[in-house]
Amino acid sequence: MQIRERVLADLVSVQALLTESELPLDGLELARGWVAIADGRIAGHVAVEEFGESVILRSLVVAPDARGQGIARTLLLHAEQESIGRTLYLRTRTINAWVERLGYKTIAVEFVPETLKASAEFGGSICASVPVYCKQIPVTVLFACIHNAGRSQMAAAWFNQLADRERACAISAGTEPAEHVHAVVLEAMREVGIDLVSVTPRKLTAELAAEATLLITMGCGEKCPYVPGLEIRDWPLPDPKGQGIATVRQTRDAIRAQVEGLLAELRLAP
Repeated sequence: MQIRERVLADLVSVQALLTESELPLDGLELARGWVAIADGRIAGHVAVEEFGESVILRSLVVAPDARGQGIARTLLLHAEQESIGRTLYLRTRTINAWVERLGYKTIAVEFVPETLKASAEFGGSICASVPVYCKQIPVTVLFACIHNAGRSQMAAAWFNQLADRERACAISAGTEPAEHVHAVVLEAMREVGIDLVSVTPRKLTAELAAEATLLITMGCGEKCPYVPGLEIRDWPLPDPKGQGIATVRQTRDAIRAQVEGLLAELRLAP
C-alpha cells in the first residue's frame, strides 16, 4: 500500500468512495487530501482542513472490499502526522468507538473554535447531532548525543520546562550511553532549579527515534539511526565532559537559548 497526496485526477474516484459510504462531499476540493493506493487503485482517502492551530479531519473512507487491512489506521496516522502540534477535530456517527480507542475525546459543538464553524464540516450539510471529537497531536523532540550524560539531558530538561506540555515534550538518548549524568551537569542544572539526579542515560535506538517528530543531534553524527521521514537537525555544542563548572554553565545557557528559539519557531511556548 502507498499513501500519496491527492491530485485533481483522483477526485472522481474519491467522490465515488464517499458517496458509496454516504459521506458528504461539501468543500472536498478545498481540503488537503491523501489517497491510499492498493492493488493499483484508490482504496482509501483522508483529508484535512487547516485553521491555524486547529485542523479538521474529514472524508476518511476506505473501499468496502479493502476494509480490515489497516488502511483507515494508516490514513489517520498520516493526517495526524500532518497536524503535529495542533488540535485535530472530526465528526462521525459511524466510527465512534474506533476513534475513542485511538485517543479522541467527544466534545460539545459549542466548544469547537469559532474559526471552524464556517467550514463544510460544521456549517454545511452534516446534521448538527453528529458527535464531535478532538485530539491534541503532540510534538515529541528527541535530543541525542554520544553519552546522554550532558548536552542532550540539559536540552530535554530545558525543553520540558519551557514548552507547553499539553502540546509538546522532549526525550533524550545517546549512541553510547554512560552509567550516569555527569556530576558537573547535575550541578549546573541544579543551579537553575532543575534536578537530574534521578535521570539515567539510555540507548538511542531506531525504535526510540521512530517515536519522535524531530531529532536534534548534539555530537553523535552518523551514529544516529536513520528513520525515514524524520526531520533531523544538528546543534554543534561543546561536550561538557571533563569541563569546569564555568564552561558548563555557558553550555547550559547556550542550550537554553537554542531551545527557546526552537519553541518560538514551532510556536510551542505556553
